[in-house]
Amino acid sequence: MRPPAPSWAETFGITPIATRLAEMAVTFRGAEGVPPSRFDASSLGIFQPGLALRTWLGRSRADRRVPIYNLFNRTSTAIADGWSVRKTQVRDFRGGTLTYDSHNGTDFAVSPGTIVVAAAPGRVLRVSSEFNRGGAWSCGRWPSCSSRTTTRRALARASRLMP
Repeated sequence: MRPPAPSWAETFGITPIATRLAEMAVTFRGAEGVPPSRFDASSLGIFQPGLALRTWLGRSRADRRVPIYNLFNRTSTAIADGWSVRKTQVRDFRGGTLTYDSHNGTDFAVSPGTIVVAAAPGRVLRVSSEFNRGGAWSCGRWPSCSSRTTTRRALARASRLMP
């Protein structure tokens, strides 16, 4: 059975409001051990309004393929520089620019309320909310397909994590 669709406030990640305001303060001012996030005009390059609007309206592609919003940035940004959503030193795994400075994952554009399942069996190691880094995170570990002894880590971001 499909869970109820999230509210508009949950979809846009603004609840609970007191928590989100505190997290926004960390984003712009920083905190002990957390430098402020970095933005500039190049940050606007990460927005894809047409894709975002279609996704929020619940419209999926006719071929059922899920669009990729951002890819992993292969050009790392020093931790001391803080979290950067600028596009100053970017190169995704294809050599393109579908990423931003401090991006370390792959973002898939799915509609609110979409049930997302794991691609492999594993165990959730940590769940946390980091508004300044994009929302709710789930960190897990699963066996590698090529070796029974190798493990890989995965991070998933969502507006709500279901048990």
